[in-house]
Amino acid sequence: MKTSKYLLSICAILLLCGSVFNVFSSISPEITSDIGLLGKEEIADFTFDYITVQEIIISSNEDLVSFASEGTGTEISPYIIKDYEINGQGVNYAIFITNVSKHFTIEHCRIVSTYGIVIQNINGITISISNNLIAQFDTFYPVEMLTGIQITNCDNITISENIIESYFRGIDLNYATSVFVSNNSILGRDGLNVLGVKFSGIRLRQTINCTILDNGFDKGGIEISSNYDKIHTLMIDNNTVAGLKLGYIKNQTNLVIDNQEYGQIIIFDCINITVQNQVMLKTFYGISCFYSSNCTFSKNQIKSGSVGIIETYSYNSTITDNFLEENIYGIMLSYSLFSKIGNNRILNSSIHGIWSHYSSNITVDENNVTYTNEASGIYDSGSNNTYKNNICNFNNFHGLYLYYVDNAKIIGNEFKYNGDSVLFAGTTNLEISSNSICYNKKNGGIEVINGVIGIIRNNLILENKGYGANLKTGTKHFVVSGNSFINNEIPYLGTSQAEDSGTNNYWYNPETNIGNYWLDKGNKKKYAIDGDANSFDLYPLKNPIVLPDEDYPLKTSISFILFIFSLLIVYGVWKRKKRG
Repeated sequence: MKTSKYLLSICAILLLCGSVFNVFSSISPEITSDIGLLGKEEIADFTFDYITVQEIIISSNEDLVSFASEGTGTEISPYIIKDYEINGQGVNYAIFITNVSKHFTIEHCRIVSTYGIVIQNINGITISISNNLIAQFDTFYPVEMLTGIQITNCDNITISENIIESYFRGIDLNYATSVFVSNNSILGRDGLNVLGVKFSGIRLRQTINCTILDNGFDKGGIEISSNYDKIHTLMIDNNTVAGLKLGYIKNQTNLVIDNQEYGQIIIFDCINITVQNQVMLKTFYGISCFYSSNCTFSKNQIKSGSVGIIETYSYNSTITDNFLEENIYGIMLSYSLFSKIGNNRILNSSIHGIWSHYSSNITVDENNVTYTNEASGIYDSGSNNTYKNNICNFNNFHGLYLYYVDNAKIIGNEFKYNGDSVLFAGTTNLEISSNSICYNKKNGGIEVINGVIGIIRNNLILENKGYGANLKTGTKHFVVSGNSFINNEIPYLGTSQAEDSGTNNYWYNPETNIGNYWLDKGNKKKYAIDGDANSFDLYPLKNPIVLPDEDYPLKTSISFILFIFSLLIVYGVWKRKKRG
């Protein structure tokens, strides 16, 4: 009996402790759950008697002295800002420092705010930020403000032994020089996923001579801006993402990475690197390739990051057979040449499945790009690129959008059930041939704006809401022939399945006199095209060159029905005479 009472007493005490813990957890930021996992629990001293303030704003040496508890401002004896508990409810910054000329350290502070620590425009002194605990309020603030530590235009900075929990960025380094970042635990919160925003552990933007060493990221990893031309000054070593290695591969040749041991991979100035069979989750950039050539990325699974695979200023890469899901961008190319993107499955991207930005001679072949949420399945602003045999279906906006491109070829693709047309703006020397463009929900099948010289040939253009093809103002010297226009929804007050408001466009091939098939043509010998150009298809086809699927209930024309009806009458008359 005594034993039972003893056990009941123990259970009651445990329940009471659990209730107290839950109360304090609801008051404190969500920063304790992963601290023990990352080995930094000694920093989170909740029993210490902190100095409580709402914010620390320093814009002069006098301000710096007023908040410092120790030191004289020299390099040997810096001013020390320490032991503050900052609850930045209703303010933008917990700690903001600029325009000082004395050496200083920020250490052993507990910060809950939007921006945690922001330091700007300070040069010629040493700055240390160490052993702080930084967390954030919930996500009703502007996204850029949800950053743990931000350094802009400063030099000689050490950031070490901090625990940072953030929604958007852990550490943001902009135009900084000689930065040492080590032994930090950087945790990402998931509250911005519904906005399509992914967590970045450390962002590097034009930062020179930066060392990133022995840091642990639960997600996000390192974000290197795509236009970053100072990457050769970086030293990155012995960091982890989600308990796996963060691989920084620099100046290497003929390397194969096949074992599943990396949470993020960054490649710089390499030749013939192969990365395959990696699984990465919630990493800002899964695989990054900078200034490299002849690299291959295949059979990787990358999910829920910002960009699955990003390639910048690289040459002759191959990106094939990857599964990229729920990233903001599946694949991003920037200023690259002769890359091959093939047989990738790219699903549920927030913005673009594939984005080619000022890249040339790219081949995009046999990819499946579907269910893109906020923009186009494929977006291109390069030149001499070829898109063939891709499936771009069920994207919320355009299946394909080419913006000011030259010499593009779009051949044998499938664009179906997208929220908008296949769009071409400002193109030169465009070929659109043998594609299936069907069931798109807005602005028709093909739209060309300010295009100069193009061929639209042998495409199946079927049941799009709007004109099947629309050559808008500024579009000239296009030849449209051999296409099958079937049951596209003619806009209000329109009379045809196509529109031409450009100049000098042909709706038939002037060399072969082959026009297009128009299901609604009837008995007309020529087919009038809507629009200011007053164009005609002078040689409309009686039968389609390109047929829909076998199970499509192709509606027959009135003339064909009358022809069949006439045959039946003749047959009936003949049969009666034969009986008589």
